[in-house]
Amino acid sequence: MLDMRKLKFQIPIAIVCLVLAFALTWQIKGMPWIRAQEANIPRMEALLEETVRLQELNSRLVMEIGQLQDDNERLLDEVAQNSIVSGVMADLLERTRILAGLTDVEGEGLIITLTDNWGLVHDETILTVINELRASGAEAISIGDVSGRNEQRLIATSEIRCTGPTVTVNGFRFATPFVIRAIGDAEMMNSSLRMRGGAADIVEWLGATIDIQMEEHVEILAFSGEFIPQFAVPLGTAAAERGDE
Repeated sequence: MLDMRKLKFQIPIAIVCLVLAFALTWQIKGMPWIRAQEANIPRMEALLEETVRLQELNSRLVMEIGQLQDDNERLLDEVAQNSIVSGVMADLLERTRILAGLTDVEGEGLIITLTDNWGLVHDETILTVINELRASGAEAISIGDVSGRNEQRLIATSEIRCTGPTVTVNGFRFATPFVIRAIGDAEMMNSSLRMRGGAADIVEWLGATIDIQMEEHVEILAFSGEFIPQFAVPLGTAAAERGDE
């Protein structure tokens, strides 16, 4: 018969031996996988470092994109502002050219014909009409004759003077009937010329005739001569050229 006391000790020992054998077998079989994983550690570390670097690069790029977007919006604002300024400057230049007589113009106004068969209308009389037109808001004025040839736009340096029976304007001579064209508020200019004791009364008192026609459309050509300032310069320019403080 089996000795039961020995059997009690042998069974646990057998179990422990089986467990140890299984563990040893698993460790031996698992060694290649462990070695493979250990070999992959440097690569995994490199991948982790690359991932961190790319994340940092992405953060910098996001910041740069935000800055570029801000710069783009600022440039668009500047372009818009420059466009507005350019539009204002172009409008100011065009108005300046109109007032300076350097561009053809059209608009409502008056056509005035002065007829003098006795040589009684002189440059002073014409200047009286011109001054009244300017005082009542005329924006462009020209003087010529009924032929319409060489009609002259009045500018700041235009002269109006008698030369015998003719009148000289911008170096061109005109004979009666004189035709004056003016662009502006037709009603106001007409009322100013016809007021009691005004330009129309003076012309008729001299024995000449004046015909004033209000027109919805009057055309006046630009000054055709050449004017180059020789003495007048913008304020401060002369001092700068002299080196004055």
